[in-house]
Amino acid sequence: MSNAAEIAQALQAPFAPEDLKQRPGRGGLTFTYADARAVAARLDDVLGCDGWSFEVAVADPARSVVKGSLALRIDGKSVIREDFGYPNSTQDDEPLKSAASDALRRCAAQSGVGRSLYSPDRSGEYKQANCGARRGSSSRFH
Repeated sequence: MSNAAEIAQALQAPFAPEDLKQRPGRGGLTFTYADARAVAARLDDVLGCDGWSFEVAVADPARSVVKGSLALRIDGKSVIREDFGYPNSTQDDEPLKSAASDALRRCAAQSGVGRSLYSPDRSGEYKQANCGARRGSSSRFH
């Protein structure tokens, strides 16, 4: 795809129910999220395998926190989205892997991927954001 509006719409498309998972959250809430493999597949499908890259660096080894950096190439321009990822629980057997998956989801959400899952009403109805103003931001959507 080459039209930025078409790309934004494709990135924001809802996920199939089989691509979604749930986990208990704070205050008795249940969080629904897209599997990291589904997020990567969405990026591949929309941007192509060479249209994005993801890097992770350990930010807090004691708590298994990582900082993710997602680089997207859209219409010949690079856009970077960064955010932190956290392990799912203290009982997690692979906390850094879990944190890296969380960081990928969070970074991708800044570009619209799965963003509807973070909406209180889960409607999935979003207006296209002014992405130029957020370049390099590290917003959190969890």
